[in-house]
Amino acid sequence: MPNIEEIYDNVEVFISNLEILLTKNIFKGKFQQEVKTLGTELYKLCKVKQFKIDSSEILSMPSFVDLFYHTPKKSQGLRDYISHKRIHRAFGQECHLNQTCRDNRIRV
Repeated sequence: MPNIEEIYDNVEVFISNLEILLTKNIFKGKFQQEVKTLGTELYKLCKVKQFKIDSSEILSMPSFVDLFYHTPKKSQGLRDYISHKRIHRAFGQECHLNQTCRDNRIRV
């Protein structure tokens, strides 16, 4: 039986490496608080839910949405691929780009 603390340590290392990759590849090595916040929230989610999470929970995290919109335009391939309506449909909501949605930055 694997040691749960060792698994959490491995997840922490994985998330740290993810933060490094995002920082290097998207933000040219410049520290971004949004990247760190996403890593912190992702780790907390893993611990609280004991790894029983799915992609919709990650996509709906405020820190993910903030990072998503903070991404430089030339690195926005993901933003082009995942349109505003697709995100809403994934969560069972229809969006017509109304003012409330734009103001809340699609926090669903």
